Order: sequence, then C-alpha cells, then structure tokens
Amino acid sequence: MKKIIFAFLVCIAFISFKHFVNQPLENTRWKGTINAPSPIEAVFEFKKDSFFLYVDGQVFETMYYRVNGDSLSIVKLDGTSPCNAEEAVYNFSIKENKLYLKVTNDPCSIRASAFNEYYTKE
Repeated sequence: MKKIIFAFLVCIAFISFKHFVNQPLENTRWKGTINAPSPIEAVFEFKKDSFFLYVDGQVFETMYYRVNGDSLSIVKLDGTSPCNAEEAVYNFSIKENKLYLKVTNDPCSIRASAFNEYYTKE
C-alpha cells in the first residue's frame, strides 16, 4: 500500500511540475512601466489563456496569450490601443521574481515600444 501511495504522490508531483513548466505565467500578476506613449504604471494579470493590462486600475487591453518554451505569443482581443488582432511574439524569461520581455516579432510598433525590459511579480 505504501508503494501505491508513493507512486501516486510522485505522479501528482510530476503533473504539477509539468503544468508549471508549460504555463509559467498562468495566474500571475506583474507590475511595471509601459510607454503609452509616455511612461505609466501598469499591471499584467495572466489567467489561463488570456491576460489583462491594467492602467490606473482599469482594463486597458485584453489579450489572448500562448506560451511555447520561452516564446510568448499574444493577440489583442479588446482595448484602446490602435493595434489590430495580429499575433505578436515576445521572448520572455522569469528570474528573481521579474518578468523580462523582448520583442521578437510584433506588427504593432506602438505595442512593441510600449513594453519595457522587465516587470516585477506582485
């Protein structure tokens, strides 16, 4: 019986680890500055497959996102920016409670210049 319980716990740990690796942004919030066009404080709130960009406590943009390795693909769903619903790709990493973003390909130059180097986990 102990072997079965141990095997069950190992499976749960593996599934939890795999889920974390595949969805490192899910259910996280990050705070920092965006250039829209002048610097303002903003918060990124990631859910399961969408994220919200808040400015002054109000939703500024709603986007769909997908993570593949260290690539973050986003598509605007709703918001006030002039960006269309074209897919943008950013390289991202998380180090010491900081989310680092670097544009790889974003057809919306306004959004590409809006995101700064890093955001701190809330």
